[in-house]
Amino acid sequence: MFSILPVGDAAESHAYRDFVPVEFKDNLSSMLAELRAHEVAPVLVTLPTVVSPLMTAEELTERRVFFPYYAGMYSVERFLSLLEAYNRVIRETGRQHGV
Repeated sequence: MFSILPVGDAAESHAYRDFVPVEFKDNLSSMLAELRAHEVAPVLVTLPTVVSPLMTAEELTERRVFFPYYAGMYSVERFLSLLEAYNRVIRETGRQHGV
């Protein structure tokens, strides 16, 4: 069993600040264009999480949070930074498409 320990490092919380998931963004744009072409009004929702900054391993266990292992991703701060990168793309793409 893996032990998940939050790092609490400011650099970790900004690990993906400049990351843009390009394939995700392109796919989302394509889906929005396709929906609009068929006169469907899209609704976008950002990705929620029960994880909050500096959660302890005990709190993660209590909330039944499971982190699948991805190299370089095993920290609460890095996870939240990556999640925010995707949510940022959802918001920006929605604005660009008038959603």
